[in-house]
Amino acid sequence: MGTSSESWAVGPDHPGGVLAAAGSPRLNDVAALMVAADGRYLMQLRDDRPSLRVADHWCLFGGRVEPGETPRAALIRELAEELEFSPRVVRWFTETGFVMPQLGVGPSWKTFFEVPITQPEIDAMVQHEGADRQLFALDELLRQPRVVPWDVQAIILHARRDVIFGPVPSEAPPPPVNPHGNLHHSAGRGRPPHRRGFAGDQ
Repeated sequence: MGTSSESWAVGPDHPGGVLAAAGSPRLNDVAALMVAADGRYLMQLRDDRPSLRVADHWCLFGGRVEPGETPRAALIRELAEELEFSPRVVRWFTETGFVMPQLGVGPSWKTFFEVPITQPEIDAMVQHEGADRQLFALDELLRQPRVVPWDVQAIILHARRDVIFGPVPSEAPPPPVNPHGNLHHSAGRGRPPHRRGFAGDQ
């Protein structure tokens, strides 16, 4: 179900509930929390073009989920298109919805996946979208004057997950990713290990 711009272009006196009333979000996006072994996050600097929302801001790599795609498959496709990068591991982390009429953003849904990266993988990336890329620790990122706001909240949640959720117990390595965005589970392994503290683990 779509929404008209009038239904979400709200003012400060609106009673709230815009996203819930919208039904299916108008936009469905995905992003990668690409995290190095030292805890820094790989960010993309958006092009400085008037046609772009939050132009010239640092953001996570990712993009739009196309009709018929799962968010996981969309992420794998976007990383291939933007960086010529095929992730070894993709872990669902959290999802969030938001409406930001101040930037012309209607009801939206965004899925964030954790993607561990190594320095050789970073060195091999070929960037096709954005003006630059750079690794940031959380405190460095928060000092930047231009960072996409809905990505920052996911990075804070991920970087401080041990404090917010409590320590995550040791676990077996996750199964590999195939090009279709599905996880391979070998016979006898059963269900993937439970990850304490992730949104949705109720």
